Amino acid sequence: MSGNKKVKESAYEQQENRLSAQSSAFIKLLTQRGILGDAEIDDDKIRQAQKEKKRHTYHNTEMLLQHYRDIVWALECFPSTIVEELDRPLDDLDALISYVDVEISLDNRKLESRIESIKKSRLLLDRINDALTI
Repeated sequence: MSGNKKVKESAYEQQENRLSAQSSAFIKLLTQRGILGDAEIDDDKIRQAQKEKKRHTYHNTEMLLQHYRDIVWALECFPSTIVEELDRPLDDLDALISYVDVEISLDNRKLESRIESIKKSRLLLDRINDALTI
């Protein structure tokens, strides 16, 4: 009977340890996402700022992943979109690049801004693709 009681206590302790570890992991996850405040930060304003920053970072990442397919599609269609905006049919990628360079040198801010945006998006997508392949 004593051995059976020890087995039950041991099973109970194992279950308690497992639940405690799961609870700690869940609290840590909520803290990392900015849903719960971080008790390790003493100053309330700093804690609130960190919480907001983490929450926004999580939200932005979630939005990026939700729209991943649309972003990839937009980047695939970018050259044809540029051709339409330039009002000039171009069969050759080199000719397109040359014409874009001319437009940028003539201070076409809209085109320049779009190209910078595409560069940033492409960089982010490359990083996401690298992370997903690991």
